[in-house]
Amino acid sequence: MKKSNIFISLFLVLITSSASAAYTPSTAISYAVNNYNLPYNTTSNPFINVSGVGGNCTNFANQTISGGLLGITNAKTLNQNLISQSTAVKAVQNTSVFYKCNTVGNTCQTIAWRGAQPMFTYSANSTSLQSKGVRLNLATKTTLVNGTLSPLDLSKIRVGDIVYLDFDFVIGGSSNSVDHTAVVTAVNPESWYDVTQTMKYNNIKLTYQSNNTTNKGLGDMNAPAIYIYRPFI
Repeated sequence: MKKSNIFISLFLVLITSSASAAYTPSTAISYAVNNYNLPYNTTSNPFINVSGVGGNCTNFANQTISGGLLGITNAKTLNQNLISQSTAVKAVQNTSVFYKCNTVGNTCQTIAWRGAQPMFTYSANSTSLQSKGVRLNLATKTTLVNGTLSPLDLSKIRVGDIVYLDFDFVIGGSSNSVDHTAVVTAVNPESWYDVTQTMKYNNIKLTYQSNNTTNKGLGDMNAPAIYIYRPFI
């Protein structure tokens, strides 16, 4: 094959990869519910295990996002793809969210993989930091109105969304930060008997690590401040 034809073929592959790149919530959900309780080891889930240095909640949420981007629901396959920095990976991710190595040390990991607050900060600023690759849009959040936190707009929450929770939020506090990251894996319709805010929130089901939990109602998380972001390309 002539060199010119090779270059044209490679160019078309890159264009096709970029054009078809998307975050698929159903795939992200499958990744989350199939892998949330797997042990971290070379045969089950070879991603870094940071349970001893803050917990795996953000680590796992980022795995789920990557699975939804790449159409992969197997942890080992996903890890191999991210480590290789393949063309498919580069079509959907960007330098701020690349997963680079299987080590607990943060030095080789990008900011989005370094804990709930760094990931939240990236999410809140991703559209201004990046012009391509995966970014996150705010779907809904608890908002401070006249000294009181207003509830989430539950109608705006979708499966595959990323949830950040601040368990210790203090109104007027100068050091508030999110403590936990989770993935929305089910959104159930509101019923006539959902009369309290907690009951309404519990129609939103979460899957997350650190405590390795699935189908947990958002209301039972008891977090006063909540932020919901949606990945997109």
